[in-house]
Amino acid sequence: MKIVLILFRTYYRLLSFLSPKLAGKQAARLFQKARKKAPRSRELAFLEEARHHQLSEGAEPLHYYELGASENPVMFLVHGWESHAGSMGAIADRLVKQGYRVIAPDLPAHGKSALSHTNLPLMAEAFNSLINHIQPEGPVSVVSHSFGSAVTTYTLDQYPREIGKLVYLTSPNQIGDFMREFQQVIGLSEKGFELMVKHFEGIFGIDPSQIRIAELAKELPYQEFMIVHDQYDKVIPFANAVAFHNTLPNSQLVTAPNAGHYRMLWNPQVIKAVSDFMSVRSSSVRKFEQEEMALSA
Repeated sequence: MKIVLILFRTYYRLLSFLSPKLAGKQAARLFQKARKKAPRSRELAFLEEARHHQLSEGAEPLHYYELGASENPVMFLVHGWESHAGSMGAIADRLVKQGYRVIAPDLPAHGKSALSHTNLPLMAEAFNSLINHIQPEGPVSVVSHSFGSAVTTYTLDQYPREIGKLVYLTSPNQIGDFMREFQQVIGLSEKGFELMVKHFEGIFGIDPSQIRIAELAKELPYQEFMIVHDQYDKVIPFANAVAFHNTLPNSQLVTAPNAGHYRMLWNPQVIKAVSDFMSVRSSSVRKFEQEEMALSA
């Protein structure tokens, strides 16, 4: 692994010197590449039990999984970077038992997707298409993990709609931090980095390094918000959770000591926190029940 990293750095340092423009373009392409990982056995259990669908819209078919009665209120589950719908299996099982209809997509370049590269706007477009296809009753509610929380925020910011409850099982905040870290890892020059950012400006319409997920989330018309984070998370700093909690009104911060970053998705305490948060019936659930009562009257 160290040898590969050394080769990457040598290549990009040399390319940055010879052609900063090409270095920036290739770095932008590499930044959007997602590695696909084989599902673990516990993830396969969900993937095999859930109903598998394909939504034929956009650049490619969007694969998504459904669990729970079709007449139940909808809960969307959004996985993180280099993950897939199966990673949300344990949370899906608990929410189905609470009476929800769970919808969990494989985002572009993840899971069963045929793509190898993706970005935040592309993932948001796919998630928005899924929401439009499902057409949930009442406000949209989401449980998301890691980069999936950024996808959720960006989607609901770019495609406004009524929002119920949001649960972020960690979340990145400053996109620029990730880009700078990536620059350092591959040895990209400052000029090459500037050109990489310029490339993404064409995708986002703005300088993505200036995007603050917490600030975008603050403007969302959600009813309730909860962020769960391990203080010792080695992937995303706990400071992000504090920033969200301090920025967002009507928010809850739940600490999850030693739950880890990925392992938290299978942690009983974390699952219980999500379950308890969702068990206090949201307006979408109440509206659904009221409509059901009116129809049966």
